[in-house]
Amino acid sequence: MGREALEAAGVRVVIVPGAGHNVMFDRPDTFAAAVAGRTERSATEQAVGPGTSGPL
Repeated sequence: MGREALEAAGVRVVIVPGAGHNVMFDRPDTFAAAVAGRTERSATEQAVGPGTSGPL
């Protein structure tokens, strides 16, 4: 399922820049903030590219 399909289903997608496949280990503070719902939506609306994670 892609990002658009997830968002259409009501899933909040968070992109964590600088994280790889292990978001919780690569960027633990950002991961915890995302899980707790404390991330800014505008900051997460970035294209997925090298060195970034997919949907969280």
